[in-house]
Amino acid sequence: MIHKEDLGDYKIKYFYLENGIEEAYIVIEDAIDIINIIDVYVNENKRREGIASKLLKEIMIDYNGRNVKFMLEVSTNNNPAFLLYKKFGFNVISVRKKYYKNSDALIMEKVSGK
Repeated sequence: MIHKEDLGDYKIKYFYLENGIEEAYIVIEDAIDIINIIDVYVNENKRREGIASKLLKEIMIDYNGRNVKFMLEVSTNNNPAFLLYKKFGFNVISVRKKYYKNSDALIMEKVSGK
């Protein structure tokens, strides 16, 4: 089941509970016209079950009808996450060289309604 928690400072946590255990979450920062996806986590033994997709879908539903841009960064070494974001309509707009210890970061965005 998906829940939402206001963390203050414009941050909102969407999280997935199963049997009372938090198995996954996405933290966003709502900067009015830009929604920054700042943290995504799925418990290792729950990956590939579509939980991250469910959480992203919930976020997209909550912001449907608002003129916002979703922004995130993902490591070039994290192909599963990259493919998930592409599935949701995110596009690469920039690269930050050596952003992570062992890889570059892809800056991705999705404009609402697209």
